[in-house]
Amino acid sequence: MRHDDAAATADGCFPRLDLPAYQCQVQPVLAKNCAMAGCHGTLDAQTRPFQVFARARQRNNEVIMYDRANAGCLQTGIVAININDVGTGTASCNAKARLSNNEWAINFDSARAWAIGTTTPDTSELLTQPLVGSSFAHAGIKLWNTGSADYAVVRRWLDGGTDVANCNNSTNN
Repeated sequence: MRHDDAAATADGCFPRLDLPAYQCQVQPVLAKNCAMAGCHGTLDAQTRPFQVFARARQRNNEVIMYDRANAGCLQTGIVAININDVGTGTASCNAKARLSNNEWAINFDSARAWAIGTTTPDTSELLTQPLVGSSFAHAGIKLWNTGSADYAVVRRWLDGGTDVANCNNSTNN
């Protein structure tokens, strides 16, 4: 178990959790369940300390170079777009833009921050809040139970899982 490692990581006090496993397995679960603007798909980290950026949902406020031809758009060419302005919550071509490196870093750090100070995955609020809800968050909303596949994916990652053999890349490319 990697949650209470005393050794510091390269990025400070974050637990040593696997980025490829996060990208391939956890991000699709969080994008599907948590990335809506009314939930954790928001730029306001003060109100919602857990953030999840996802394609066609909330995007980071940053300019990227975007090749519309690779997304199968009718328009082609490489253009500079602010993905928050033109790629948020739409079915437009711009909404197909891959997550930026900044968005990946924010998503990964935001998720693994919920493992800081935990001794087992089962005590991380990343699992417990959507499991039981509370008056603070998820009131009446229970996204999964302990037997659900989504719960198992997030729990396995929080427990140090690194298996990416069955990579779900659909929300990432």
